Amino acid sequence: MRGLLAAAVFLVAIRAGGVRACEDEPPPPPVKRESPKAEHQRWGTVVLSDKTRIDGLISTTAGKPVRILDRKKNVYRDIKWKKIERLAQVPDEQWTEREWRWLEGGNDEKVYTGRAYAAAKYHTIITLKSGERIVGDVVAPIYVKAGKTLHRLELSKRAKSPKPVAEDELKPLVYIKQLVLTDKEPEKKEEVTNDE
Repeated sequence: MRGLLAAAVFLVAIRAGGVRACEDEPPPPPVKRESPKAEHQRWGTVVLSDKTRIDGLISTTAGKPVRILDRKKNVYRDIKWKKIERLAQVPDEQWTEREWRWLEGGNDEKVYTGRAYAAAKYHTIITLKSGERIVGDVVAPIYVKAGKTLHRLELSKRAKSPKPVAEDELKPLVYIKQLVLTDKEPEKKEEVTNDE
């Protein structure tokens, strides 16, 4: 019985933080872990089609290249983020997509609701550091960290407004008109204060 009791006390001691050989021996220092520099993050500027400009740390999905369907060669190409100098989306086609609903259950007749979506198709132009330009279709998230704000944008080959609106209230979709990447951190601007 004493053996079982000693084993139970030993197990409790192990679960509570382990058993040290000597009470005077200090615990080992915590292991410092430094996060590796992310290869999928680079400094840059994004200009949207509505003329909004966002400067900051730009990234895409960690550990994944940007995949583009090269329209000229008709093959998929995986491009590493560090090899890209600039990206641009160009609308191929833009249109208004009307919202329809069934007139009633069991009836084949559809009626227009009076609401519509903005829709568009795009192609993407990727310019590499080597000067090579690739034109094709890309679907990838783009994250821009500007100060404490994280913007989530998207490269896509087809887009649609998230909610329908009245057809006369439709606004064109906002897309990434230009994205320029650099390996150098921008110089920090000094704030000017007016002390009187």
